Amino acid sequence: METIKNNLYVLKLLFRISKGRVICIFLQSLFDYASWVFYSLIFVKFLLGSLEQGRSFGQILLFLVVSASVFAIPALFGAWYNNIYCYKSDADIYEKVNRMLYEKATSVELECYEDTEFYNRFTLAMLAAAEHKTVVFISHRLSSTVMADRIYMFEAGKIIEVGNHEELMRQNGKYAEMFRLQAEKYGTAQA
Repeated sequence: METIKNNLYVLKLLFRISKGRVICIFLQSLFDYASWVFYSLIFVKFLLGSLEQGRSFGQILLFLVVSASVFAIPALFGAWYNNIYCYKSDADIYEKVNRMLYEKATSVELECYEDTEFYNRFTLAMLAAAEHKTVVFISHRLSSTVMADRIYMFEAGKIIEVGNHEELMRQNGKYAEMFRLQAEKYGTAQA
């Protein structure tokens, strides 16, 4: 049930971002299904029936030409959709999704990060969702980086320290200093 809800959410989001893409996906699926039904049932049945009934070569050829002509349109649509439209709409979709994420991130209520219980639940949920994936997680709250395999500490746009939590704490550099300061503020016991 959760999968269906997630798929419907993505479909609604995609429809809001690119109505044309959703319509094209629907048409492509419809054409593919219609082609499958036609070739699996009608086409084969007609050819076998024509051979059994002794229809003329002209009748069979006319059926083949009409079938090819009718299904050339969906084939051309499919070629246009897959080779041209998808690439253009993908770029548009990615741009709009990135803009939506940026707007959401810049308008987030920072007070929720002051709530330690909320932030801990958020961090655990993020880790569970990313169990078998690579995740780039950007945070100013260093207690959430403790579980990371690799931490990059930035200062003035440059990487100044790299390692996991234990390694960076042993280096006793900027990461360790900031981690201890935050641990005092938020009551983190891992300092």
